[in-house]
Amino acid sequence: MSELGHLVHPGSRYMYERPLGLGTLGKTFLARQTKENTRVVVKEVSLDKLSTEREHVVALLKELLVFYAPHVVPVTDVLLDPGDEVAYLECPYYEGGSLIELLTFHRERDDPIPEDEIWQVLASIVSTLSYIHAQSHLNASKLSVHGNIKATNVLFSKGGVAKLADMSLTTIYQTATKRLPAPEAEGIDSPRADPNTDIWDLGCLLLQICTLDLTPSLVNIPQLQSRYSRALIDILEGCTRKDPETRLTVSELLDHIQIKSSLEKLSYSPSHISRAQEHNSSEQTSVSLVSGDSFVSTSLFSPVIQRVNLGLSPCSNALTVSSLQDTSLRSEHPLSLSNVRTSQLINSILSDNETEFYISLGDVRKTDSKGKTALMHAVEQNKPKYVTHLLKHEAGLADRKGRTALMLSCARGHQECAQLLLDHETQRHDSAGRTALMYAALSDSASCVELLLPKEAGLVDNKGETALMLAVRCCSISCIPMLVKHEAKKTTNKGSTALMLAVRLGLADCVKLLLVEAGVRNLRQETALQMALKRGNALCASLLIPVEGNLTISTGTSCLLWCIENQFLSVAEQLVAYSAQMQDRMGRTALMYAAERGIVNLVQLLLEQEAGMVENQGRTALMYAALAGQEECVKVLVPHEGGIRDSRGRTALMLSIDNKQFRVVPLLLDEVGISDITGRTALMRAAAIDNLTTAKQLLPEAGKTNCNGETALYIAIDRGAGECVELLAEYEAGLGLENGETLLMWAVRCDKPQYIPFLTATARERDGEGEPALFMAARLNRKDCLWALLEHEHDIVTDLGHSILDLVVENNWLSLLDIITAFILSAGTAIPIQDRKGITRSSETKLMRAATKNDIEALSQDLSSLGRICKGWTALRASAFYGCAEATRWLLGELGIRGDDGFTTLMTAAQEGHIDCARMLIGEVKKATPQGTTALMLAARHGHVSCVSLLQSFECGMISYGGTTALHAAASQGHEECVKLLLDESGTQDNSGTTALMLAAIGGHDRCVYHLLGEAGLLDTGQWTALQRAMWAGSNECVSHLLGLEQSVSKVTELMVEVIRNNMSRVTIIMQTSDLFNAMINNKDSRGLTALMYASHHGNVDMVKVLSPFEQAEKDNAGWTALMFAAEGGHADCFAYLTSEFTICNNEGVGPIDILRRNGYTKALRSLKRLMR
Repeated sequence: MSELGHLVHPGSRYMYERPLGLGTLGKTFLARQTKENTRVVVKEVSLDKLSTEREHVVALLKELLVFYAPHVVPVTDVLLDPGDEVAYLECPYYEGGSLIELLTFHRERDDPIPEDEIWQVLASIVSTLSYIHAQSHLNASKLSVHGNIKATNVLFSKGGVAKLADMSLTTIYQTATKRLPAPEAEGIDSPRADPNTDIWDLGCLLLQICTLDLTPSLVNIPQLQSRYSRALIDILEGCTRKDPETRLTVSELLDHIQIKSSLEKLSYSPSHISRAQEHNSSEQTSVSLVSGDSFVSTSLFSPVIQRVNLGLSPCSNALTVSSLQDTSLRSEHPLSLSNVRTSQLINSILSDNETEFYISLGDVRKTDSKGKTALMHAVEQNKPKYVTHLLKHEAGLADRKGRTALMLSCARGHQECAQLLLDHETQRHDSAGRTALMYAALSDSASCVELLLPKEAGLVDNKGETALMLAVRCCSISCIPMLVKHEAKKTTNKGSTALMLAVRLGLADCVKLLLVEAGVRNLRQETALQMALKRGNALCASLLIPVEGNLTISTGTSCLLWCIENQFLSVAEQLVAYSAQMQDRMGRTALMYAAERGIVNLVQLLLEQEAGMVENQGRTALMYAALAGQEECVKVLVPHEGGIRDSRGRTALMLSIDNKQFRVVPLLLDEVGISDITGRTALMRAAAIDNLTTAKQLLPEAGKTNCNGETALYIAIDRGAGECVELLAEYEAGLGLENGETLLMWAVRCDKPQYIPFLTATARERDGEGEPALFMAARLNRKDCLWALLEHEHDIVTDLGHSILDLVVENNWLSLLDIITAFILSAGTAIPIQDRKGITRSSETKLMRAATKNDIEALSQDLSSLGRICKGWTALRASAFYGCAEATRWLLGELGIRGDDGFTTLMTAAQEGHIDCARMLIGEVKKATPQGTTALMLAARHGHVSCVSLLQSFECGMISYGGTTALHAAASQGHEECVKLLLDESGTQDNSGTTALMLAAIGGHDRCVYHLLGEAGLLDTGQWTALQRAMWAGSNECVSHLLGLEQSVSKVTELMVEVIRNNMSRVTIIMQTSDLFNAMINNKDSRGLTALMYASHHGNVDMVKVLSPFEQAEKDNAGWTALMFAAEGGHADCFAYLTSEFTICNNEGVGPIDILRRNGYTKALRSLKRLMR
């Protein structure tokens, strides 16, 4: 159902007005009974979420229909919709609103509720709970607790009287909306309500009323003392005690004088109670349970809604409630005034008619309906004149409750009547075990008490209570001094004394009179002081402290410790003088308790008496303060207890770090340097939890080791405390372990690569077996550690000269080899590898054949034949030659094995330009052939730019045995891109002084010459410059690049240049210009060459013809003539113009004919001889 419309019934039962709210149990509506035109509340209760059996619900609803209690909202009718599984409960409508509305009203105005009003609401609820809880003694009653006391369930009548709604409905669902559930119900999915939880809920409700806060906290209670009386605060604290056993009971609340007074104001009178009894017994108050009676809603109700079937026969159309009532479910209220049947004698006493009295003496020993005799009525009416006449007839008789006339006279304080009965009815007990003295004490009749003391002092009732205890219950101040002299220290069946009872009831005046009972313990071993403390009764506690303050309580601790633990501080300060130096079962003192809780003023009070004391574990108060992070207490205690160690050698500083109370560490730095029994320092503790700030404060402890030889740095690494590792590495990285390992080695062994960068201070050190950390990482397959260590230890070799690369290759650890290769490539740093010898085979192996075909499957099956050599080739070299990258990776175990020609596999890959293979073979970098050739030189000679780029960072600058570099090789072949990559080698001259520029010039590689101009000006051993080499080679482009840079050093003339360029017109101009011609003719360059010699070398007949008349018979530095150069080139056409040089020989005695013969120029030789003839 979503809303309430017309509930159509033959009698037009209800008319909808408005919804009132949605609660835990369902929706609530305001409706009007159309027949009686009265407003009612209809509560919708969903039955499909039942937490209990349907039979239980039916039984409960049955009781609700007939149940009545003062200040409880009754259920006047129940309707059930079987189809929708919904029950509808009809209740009266109260126009005064609810408590939640009252709270809201006052909260919005910030106006506290007056205390008188609070007492009235409280009294109403307490009286109601008293009646409800009393039902637990009745047979089969289910309405013995309310279970859902909250502000929304407290309603007000038009006259302002508080009423409790939702009586026991939560027992259907076992759910109730509670903002502060009782402590005993915490963690329980479906806690069952009981009288104790009702009291807790009442306390929480009272807290809401006092604070005007719908979500209050118990810590707010002390703040209310300035607003409300101590009596109200005591009740609030008593109802919200965590221990249900010490929580106030309904009976104790009813005994409270303020509640009694409020109940009187609410007219809680016999007539009021008679109405309750009248409701529960009347046969006329009936609810029709008509089988088949139905009503219909246009939108909400099912077509048929039947009255609740309570297990009755459906044959009757009108069954009264009286036919449903079970008399066992009802009990007579204690104040009920039923009609009393009396005798004529009793009536004469009640009417004080002496004449009738004497006439009716024949009715002696007759009793009324309650068993009372005429004598009893006489003493109740305080008529001694009748008592005297009736004594001999009725003395000793008792009514139905076992009460004698003496008891009744004492109950009313009628001392004169009691005096008459003293010798006849003393030492008697009623059905509750009470004596006349007890009744006198209950009535606060001091005269009666004094009268009966000699006769009945010391007697106890069925509960073991004495007259003194009953005097305490009713706060009979006048009687207690007399009774205490005779009944002090008597205990009840539970071991309680009158003093304890006075404490439990919060009666301080009584406590003052009963201090003689101090020191007695009940069956729970509780003292009166302990009970006062548990109830939060500061006044009673203050009275008891001087006499019981030095006693331990039932938990084995002192009262002072209990007060500190429970924040009862005002009393705790009073206890210092009596309980100081007392310890609990764990040896803890009050100073420790106070320090742990940060109660500075109490710590200062206790310092003088308890400073330096230790508990069972050797801890001090300072340690407890440090553990709890109580800064102010630490400041107070440090001068007195600083430096003390517990049974495990720990200081307050260490404990504060262990418990992560870092804010007190600066206050405890005087304890720096102390170690516990295991050698652990505070710094080690900070390192273990990676607290950098604390570790910085404790650096003076750096360098210490514990019993296991572990430093703070070791612990930080072990615990993964990265920040502390970085901090401590500077101080402790060089410290080794007891087994000879360094922390770096230990980090490798434990596979903690992230800390290696901080531990490199001991890099390159070796363990007892001579093994460095890098080799350990490889052997343990610690890949990340290997990578981290390569930067620092890559060049370490063993005593046998083995590097990490040798170790990995020898064991064919391919995954580690990948890491080393990656390092070499990224760092540009070579790792040495020794040349290895292979096993020579005469025939090609299957492995080699698979390698040339890149057959990985075949390779993987025949890796056992690694290291075989056939015709100078390994399988690895074969795969590299053919560029089989996958096969190359599988065969890296052959790294370091050379062929017969001295080539490494890397050289082969570089020569062939297989860059992928070259990358994998980079471990062989910086190796050279017997002639000094490197892989870089081979790559440069063949113009493999990618391979040159890969290798140049490793091998750039290496020189062959002929003095050449990779740049020489690239320049000689004209590989411009390679030259550009290798310019770092420029300026290097080979053994003959030749530079790369000269080689480029000789080859006519003008682009290479352009990039190598930085080498211009150098001379080789033959005094050749690059310009001269270019001119000799006839490379005009190269000459153009070099002319401006080397013309002067080469001493080359313009005539020579123009001859090389074959520029006849320019040569003609020079010859016609006498000054120019005279300056240039017969001029020689740095090698002694003339223009004619250059022309003869190139076979330029025209130029030879023009120049021969002027420059014949000239020799260069080696004694060569132009004719010799023509003969060297076989240029026979030039011979005829050089006839004057036919017979000239060079410095070695070699002539033109010898040169022609040496070069095999037969035809030119014949021409020369013919000319010579």
